[in-house]
Amino acid sequence: HCSDGIASKEHYQLAEMYIHLGRYTEADSLLQRCLQAHSQEAPPRVQPEPESLGRAFSLVALLRKSQGDYKGARTYYESALSNARKCHGSCHPATAAAMSNLASLLESTGNQLEALELKQQALAMWQQTLGREHLQTGYGHNSLAGHFMKALSIRQNVLGKQHPEVAAVTTNLASLLATVGRLDEAEQMYRWSVAVYEDAHGADDPRVATAINNLAVLLQGKGAREAVELHRRCLAIREQSVGPNHLDTAVALSNLALATKDSGAAAQQLEAVKLLQRALEIREAARSTRKLPLHMFIWQAPCMLAAPQMMHK
Repeated sequence: HCSDGIASKEHYQLAEMYIHLGRYTEADSLLQRCLQAHSQEAPPRVQPEPESLGRAFSLVALLRKSQGDYKGARTYYESALSNARKCHGSCHPATAAAMSNLASLLESTGNQLEALELKQQALAMWQQTLGREHLQTGYGHNSLAGHFMKALSIRQNVLGKQHPEVAAVTTNLASLLATVGRLDEAEQMYRWSVAVYEDAHGADDPRVATAINNLAVLLQGKGAREAVELHRRCLAIREQSVGPNHLDTAVALSNLALATKDSGAAAQQLEAVKLLQRALEIREAARSTRKLPLHMFIWQAPCMLAAPQMMHK
């Protein structure tokens, strides 16, 4: 029993063991008593910790999921997430864990897009609160990679391996692999995506330019000379397809400038300056026309050097 109206950690540990052993009736009875303990008024000296209620919600959700009651499980996982936000705030490892639990349930019930969004939010939260090298952050990356792998398998089976939608998922997976340092695997996937988009849309399509840009940014990070030529090709396609004064063209100009600057030669340095000047002119013209904040255009080009992997435009 929950003495003094309080559910202790031993109650939760026992309930979790019951669930894993398939003793669902006993687990349900114990967890209901724990929930009831939280609903009762207890003396101030034995008030239950608010986060303890979140653990009760999570375990009831796990129990319902194990019993095949996915609708009931979702209700309790959502309650656990709401409780985590109330106790810890919107950016905390415990909140990310509750979000990840809900995402796993949604994924198992076919709500892939909703699950993906939650997994991405949880991963970003772990990165911010625990750091990029923390073990829990690694688990988040693995979970997200598993999501993309499953999505890739489904699309390959339905659409065929050479379909552009398969290439889109492959690109997302490649970006994730690049983030965790698996650059060779990411490069192979990016190259494959370029080939698929070229076959599907033609060599001068804007979608091909985006695929080429992703590959070029990755190779630039690896110090490969091929990056400069790929950036030039991306720029040529965008100038032809969307026009010389489009913001996508400005992105291509900035990326080419940074890749060219890295070569170190004086002539390339001068070329980089001219490319950046042209990119800034496009951004300033767009700002004047659209009346958008200055920082959205003037500072985007220098920021690419700090985080080139984000420039998958």
